[in-house]
Amino acid sequence: MAHPQCTGFSITEASAVALFAVAAELDCAEDAATFTGALDINRQVWQTLARLAEDLDWSFPDRATINRALRTSGQARMRGNDHLVQALIDINRQVSQELAMGSNLDGLHKQAVSMWQDTGLRLDQWLANEISRGVRHPPEPRPL
Repeated sequence: MAHPQCTGFSITEASAVALFAVAAELDCAEDAATFTGALDINRQVWQTLARLAEDLDWSFPDRATINRALRTSGQARMRGNDHLVQALIDINRQVSQELAMGSNLDGLHKQAVSMWQDTGLRLDQWLANEISRGVRHPPEPRPL
């Protein structure tokens, strides 16, 4: 399967880093505004992944995983339950590992941070935007 590029990453790598970053943001959110913002970005990332999975005919994440993540995200936002938040963090981390396909997530995360630093956005927001941009404007296929 060919992987469209966005920001120097494949879309799967950027998706993995976005899930990794939003899981970290959820894990360390210390106030309601940060927590709510992270949940909003999480939802945006998962909605984008749903489009990617369908448009690019990905077998993973599958519809059941996407639905579980979106449902858990919505429930965590409504209830603020620590158990639900931890479940969402775990889902994000598991899927990010799968999407990274053996790539070093810490290394990809550091690379993303170096590209993002001057944008004025949160890292997870920037990655979500980059994934969406890559979906809307995939690069031309490279000749074989």
